[in-house]
Amino acid sequence: MNQCISIVLFLFLFVCQIAKAQTEATTANTLFGNATFGKIGFMIAPSMGYTTIDDAGIAILNLRGGIVLAKKLTIGGYYSTSLNEFVPKSETVPGIYMDYRSGGLLAEYTLWSDKLVHLTFPLMIGAGEVEMDSPQGTVNFGEANFLRIEPGALLEVNLLPYVRLNAGVTYRHIG
Repeated sequence: MNQCISIVLFLFLFVCQIAKAQTEATTANTLFGNATFGKIGFMIAPSMGYTTIDDAGIAILNLRGGIVLAKKLTIGGYYSTSLNEFVPKSETVPGIYMDYRSGGLLAEYTLWSDKLVHLTFPLMIGAGEVEMDSPQGTVNFGEANFLRIEPGALLEVNLLPYVRLNAGVTYRHIG
């Protein structure tokens, strides 16, 4: 059942890879008069990735989100988790599998955001862990924690005023 849910989630996110919301200058009615918020918006961007750890293939679900300033700079956070359990090639204990997850800060700069096709450069810096598990219960092998730095370059297409689709590359450095 979990594999079926993962496959459906993977297909949904593959089709709707990036959704961004950007608000125009708005005026809010407040108790103490009108307040202008300028060009401040928000973005939420689910995506899928693929990587390997010790020759084991891993499907990764990523979620980025943040505040967008002047349609150029996004400041926020991210969370990544493995969708599948994986067994590293060097693992010698039978029945052991691993899980991956990480989270941290996001800074993203976008060039020419009002053009049909434009560039965006995300930088994610955070921490993560890989943890060993067993179908029989908790294993006392613990978990490994690490620093994660991932810069990227993405090509985006404006599909609708508040929806974008992107494709690109990132480089994940794990310390």
